[in-house]
Amino acid sequence: MSFLAFDSQISVTWRPTRRTHLLHTGVAVLLLSTSPVTIGVPLTPSALLVTAMSLACLPLASRLPAAGAAASLAVAWFAANSPYDLGGIALLLPWGLCIMLLGRGLRRDMIYVLAFATTLVHLSAASTWYLGLIQTATFGVPCVVI
Repeated sequence: MSFLAFDSQISVTWRPTRRTHLLHTGVAVLLLSTSPVTIGVPLTPSALLVTAMSLACLPLASRLPAAGAAASLAVAWFAANSPYDLGGIALLLPWGLCIMLLGRGLRRDMIYVLAFATTLVHLSAASTWYLGLIQTATFGVPCVVI
Protein backbone atom coordinates (compact mmCIF):
# COMPACT_ATOMS: atom_id res chain seq x y z
CA MET A 1 0.00 0.00 0.00
CA SER A 2 1.46 3.31 -1.07
CA PHE A 3 0.90 6.67 0.55
CA LEU A 4 0.34 9.48 -1.92
CA ALA A 5 2.55 11.92 -0.04
CA PHE A 6 5.52 9.57 -0.15
CA ASP A 7 5.15 8.51 -3.78
CA SER A 8 7.67 10.45 -5.85
CA GLN A 9 5.68 10.05 -9.06
CA ILE A 10 2.59 11.92 -7.89
CA SER A 11 2.66 15.67 -7.36
CA VAL A 12 0.73 16.60 -4.24
CA THR A 13 -0.11 20.28 -4.49
CA TRP A 14 -2.75 21.59 -2.17
CA ARG A 15 -5.45 23.49 -4.01
CA PRO A 16 -6.87 26.29 -1.86
CA THR A 17 -10.59 26.85 -1.70
CA ARG A 18 -12.49 30.12 -1.97
CA ARG A 19 -12.49 30.32 1.83
CA THR A 20 -8.72 30.20 1.85
CA HIS A 21 -8.51 33.08 -0.60
CA LEU A 22 -10.94 35.07 1.56
CA LEU A 23 -8.88 34.22 4.64
CA HIS A 24 -5.73 35.57 2.99
CA THR A 25 -7.61 38.73 2.03
CA GLY A 26 -8.84 39.10 5.61
CA VAL A 27 -5.34 38.65 7.01
CA ALA A 28 -4.03 41.29 4.61
CA VAL A 29 -6.76 43.76 5.64
CA LEU A 30 -6.13 43.04 9.33
CA LEU A 31 -2.39 43.58 8.96
CA LEU A 32 -2.97 46.77 6.99
CA SER A 33 -5.34 48.19 9.58
CA THR A 34 -3.09 47.38 12.54
CA SER A 35 0.34 47.92 10.97
CA PRO A 36 0.82 51.59 11.96
CA VAL A 37 0.27 50.70 15.62
CA THR A 38 1.72 47.22 16.01
CA ILE A 39 4.51 47.01 13.45
CA GLY A 40 5.58 50.64 13.39
CA VAL A 41 4.75 51.55 9.81
CA PRO A 42 5.06 55.35 9.51
CA LEU A 43 1.82 57.27 9.05
CA THR A 44 2.88 58.80 5.75
CA PRO A 45 0.84 58.23 2.59
CA SER A 46 3.79 56.64 0.79
CA ALA A 47 4.45 54.16 3.60
CA LEU A 48 0.79 53.19 3.83
CA LEU A 49 0.59 52.81 0.04
CA VAL A 50 3.65 50.54 -0.12
CA THR A 51 2.32 48.53 2.83
CA ALA A 52 -1.06 48.16 1.12
CA MET A 53 0.60 47.14 -2.15
CA SER A 54 2.76 44.53 -0.45
CA LEU A 55 -0.15 43.13 1.55
CA ALA A 56 -2.25 42.94 -1.63
CA CYS A 57 0.32 40.40 -2.84
CA LEU A 58 -0.84 37.93 -0.18
CA PRO A 59 -4.29 37.22 -1.69
CA LEU A 60 -2.77 37.54 -5.17
CA ALA A 61 -0.25 34.82 -4.33
CA SER A 62 -3.07 32.73 -2.93
CA ARG A 63 -4.83 32.83 -6.30
CA LEU A 64 -1.86 33.15 -8.70
CA PRO A 65 1.35 32.09 -6.90
CA ALA A 66 3.88 33.21 -9.53
CA ALA A 67 2.25 36.61 -10.06
CA GLY A 68 1.95 37.24 -6.32
CA ALA A 69 5.57 36.26 -5.71
CA ALA A 70 6.82 38.50 -8.52
CA ALA A 71 4.70 41.43 -7.37
CA SER A 72 5.83 41.08 -3.76
CA LEU A 73 9.44 40.93 -4.90
CA ALA A 74 9.00 44.10 -6.97
CA VAL A 75 7.40 45.95 -4.05
CA ALA A 76 10.14 44.71 -1.71
CA TRP A 77 12.82 45.95 -4.10
CA PHE A 78 11.12 49.35 -4.33
CA ALA A 79 10.77 49.61 -0.54
CA ALA A 80 14.35 48.52 0.06
CA ASN A 81 15.85 51.03 -2.36
CA SER A 82 13.62 53.95 -1.40
CA PRO A 83 15.31 56.79 0.50
CA TYR A 84 12.23 57.09 2.74
CA ASP A 85 11.18 54.93 5.67
CA LEU A 86 8.39 52.75 4.29
CA GLY A 87 8.13 50.20 7.08
CA GLY A 88 9.28 46.63 7.23
CA ILE A 89 6.29 44.70 5.93
CA ALA A 90 7.23 45.06 2.28
CA LEU A 91 10.70 43.63 2.93
CA LEU A 92 9.46 40.67 4.95
CA LEU A 93 6.42 39.64 2.92
CA PRO A 94 8.34 37.64 0.26
CA TRP A 95 9.64 35.39 3.05
CA GLY A 96 6.07 34.85 4.23
CA LEU A 97 5.06 33.93 0.70
CA CYS A 98 7.93 31.42 0.62
CA ILE A 99 6.45 29.76 3.70
CA MET A 100 2.95 29.76 2.26
CA LEU A 101 4.03 28.32 -1.09
CA LEU A 102 6.28 25.68 0.51
CA GLY A 103 3.46 24.64 2.81
CA ARG A 104 1.14 24.38 -0.16
CA GLY A 105 3.50 21.93 -1.85
CA LEU A 106 4.53 23.98 -4.87
CA ARG A 107 7.72 23.18 -6.73
CA ARG A 108 10.76 24.05 -4.68
CA ASP A 109 12.73 25.51 -7.58
CA MET A 110 10.26 28.39 -7.90
CA ILE A 111 10.34 29.02 -4.17
CA TYR A 112 14.12 28.91 -3.99
CA VAL A 113 14.34 31.41 -6.85
CA LEU A 114 12.05 33.71 -4.85
CA ALA A 115 14.20 33.24 -1.75
CA PHE A 116 17.40 33.94 -3.69
CA ALA A 117 15.90 37.03 -5.32
CA THR A 118 14.70 38.28 -1.93
CA THR A 119 18.23 37.82 -0.60
CA LEU A 120 19.54 39.88 -3.52
CA VAL A 121 17.01 42.60 -2.67
CA HIS A 122 18.27 42.66 0.92
CA LEU A 123 21.89 42.75 -0.25
CA SER A 124 21.29 45.52 -2.80
CA ALA A 125 19.58 47.77 -0.27
CA ALA A 126 21.97 47.29 2.65
CA SER A 127 24.80 49.72 3.17
CA THR A 128 27.21 46.79 3.53
CA TRP A 129 26.87 43.19 2.40
CA TYR A 130 27.11 42.10 6.04
CA LEU A 131 23.87 43.90 6.97
CA GLY A 132 22.10 42.31 4.00
CA LEU A 133 23.19 38.85 5.12
CA ILE A 134 22.04 39.55 8.67
CA GLN A 135 18.54 40.33 7.40
CA THR A 136 18.51 37.18 5.30
CA ALA A 137 19.83 35.00 8.12
CA THR A 138 17.39 36.48 10.64
CA PHE A 139 14.22 36.26 8.56
CA GLY A 140 14.85 34.16 5.48
CA VAL A 141 16.68 31.09 6.69
CA PRO A 142 14.16 30.22 9.43
CA CYS A 143 11.29 30.74 6.98
CA VAL A 144 12.67 28.40 4.34
CA VAL A 145 14.23 25.80 6.67
CA ILE A 146 11.36 25.43 9.11
